[in-house]
Amino acid sequence: MKKKVLIIIMLFILTFIISNISMGHTYYRPNECHPLRICAYALHPVGIALEYGVGRPLHWLVSRKNLNIIFGHNVNKEDIYFEWK
Repeated sequence: MKKKVLIIIMLFILTFIISNISMGHTYYRPNECHPLRICAYALHPVGIALEYGVGRPLHWLVSRKNLNIIFGHNVNKEDIYFEWK
């Protein structure tokens, strides 16, 4: 009986220690619960999908060598575009 109680106490202490170590960051509630922030969490993936699904293919199309003259796209060699790594 003592052995089971000791094992349960040790597991409880170990669980408590591990849960304190594994905390990623502190949660600051006033910034995270703002209604616009919650909307941004939902809309950010939509914006990324639109950028990769519409914006980048459209940019690729208008920046082709002969099409950039028609669309008025100026090719700038110094532009650094964000890319997923």
